[in-house]
Amino acid sequence: MSRISKYAVLLLLSGILGALGCQTQESAAIRKSEDLKKETQLPEEKAEEMHFQMNQPSPKKKVRPVKPDQTAIKTYIQQTDQRLDTYFNLKEEFNTVFPEYSEFNPEQGRVLFQKLKAFNHRPVTKAPAGTPKDLALFSGKLHAGITNQTYTLLTIVENYLRFHNDKAYRDREKWKNDLNFTDVIDTYEKTKARLGY
Repeated sequence: MSRISKYAVLLLLSGILGALGCQTQESAAIRKSEDLKKETQLPEEKAEEMHFQMNQPSPKKKVRPVKPDQTAIKTYIQQTDQRLDTYFNLKEEFNTVFPEYSEFNPEQGRVLFQKLKAFNHRPVTKAPAGTPKDLALFSGKLHAGITNQTYTLLTIVENYLRFHNDKAYRDREKWKNDLNFTDVIDTYEKTKARLGY
């Protein structure tokens, strides 16, 4: 054999042996991992039990429903009704101080402006725990509506006091014809009557 052919044969044999060696190392690693799985594998019954336990929802804590404190709810409703009455009183005062399309007394306008500001910045109480959902929802909407209406009144009075009469008239017309607030009041009153408050 020539030198080249001996070299080629050796190279070929080393490649084959190397490939066999890699295969034996890989197969040994596979065998070891399979043996580890067998050693750590649970019996079938335990495996099924573990699977069942893992798929169960976590036990929920029992939430006790809050007993409605009727006196707190009645107090809240009284406060809401008082706030609505105060708004209507301020609205009447606004209509007397600022009659439509006629002159007004600026001093009375400033006093009304301060009253509206104080009323608008008063904190609003939230419905106590246990209040029926409908009542809490509609009373919350009523409080939001009162706040919006009062803010609109403040803007109108401010425009009158600055003698921006055109803007004040436009805002006043929008404010007078606001049907959403009327609907909110009606819904609140109906809900209150339905629930017996």
